[in-house]
Amino acid sequence: MFEKSTDELKNELLKENNIEHFIRKNEDEMYKVTVQEMLGTLLEKYGEKQKDIIKRSFIPAGYAYQVFEGRKNASRDKLIRLAMAFPLSVEETNRLIRAGGYNELYIRNKRDVLILYSLENKYGVGETNELLYSNGEELL
Repeated sequence: MFEKSTDELKNELLKENNIEHFIRKNEDEMYKVTVQEMLGTLLEKYGEKQKDIIKRSFIPAGYAYQVFEGRKNASRDKLIRLAMAFPLSVEETNRLIRAGGYNELYIRNKRDVLILYSLENKYGVGETNELLYSNGEELL
């Protein structure tokens, strides 16, 4: 997808004196996909139907359809729920979260660690919420 690693971009930025030049030079390296576009691509990639993903995500249908249509901005937790409904890999989940404008899952955050573990083990929303609850963390 991208030609340069994140570290390469960071190093270039640190050496750059002109931010506009850096952005113009690296425009193709910037993340531009919307949640709506990404969800459409994922449905196609996994051969899933919106209604099935919505059902497994436990997000109210009316709200979820608006997220798929790009009319609502989903919270980070709702995007994680959608990711688990597919189920997506950690990398795909982080891309979806970033597309929504949120920070990706972070290994030094206890709640995020539990979610990462759930994603790696292909837990659904219910199983993940049980894990979060049993560890004293906020549910999705």
